[in-house]
Amino acid sequence: MLDRSPEPRLPSVIGALRDVSPPVPSPTAESETVVFDCASVLSRLEGDNELAQVVFAAFLEDLPRQIQALQDLVDSGDTAGCARQAHSIRGAAASVGGERLRGVALTMEEAGDSGNLHLWLLA
Repeated sequence: MLDRSPEPRLPSVIGALRDVSPPVPSPTAESETVVFDCASVLSRLEGDNELAQVVFAAFLEDLPRQIQALQDLVDSGDTAGCARQAHSIRGAAASVGGERLRGVALTMEEAGDSGNLHLWLLA
């Protein structure tokens, strides 16, 4: 007899990335990932606030397209493509100090590399 139970549905990538929110402080959460590290970005840009604004604007303009591309790859089941696209998002997030987003993208990249997109749900 064939098992006809539905395969678990992958949640929306867009929804998962939208849910990246600041950690809730707790006495044991000292190692929580920083959501946004502005100081490191400004340090890499030698304190140039105008350049930082240009970099952030470009990031914010491009990110929706990058997330939609990742969603399309997830929907098509292209695990290698998902890994590549998540890697691109991870690099973009790192360049603007988006540490939480960088971590989420790393988890998605690793899931794509493993060939099992459901792994990122377990992280």
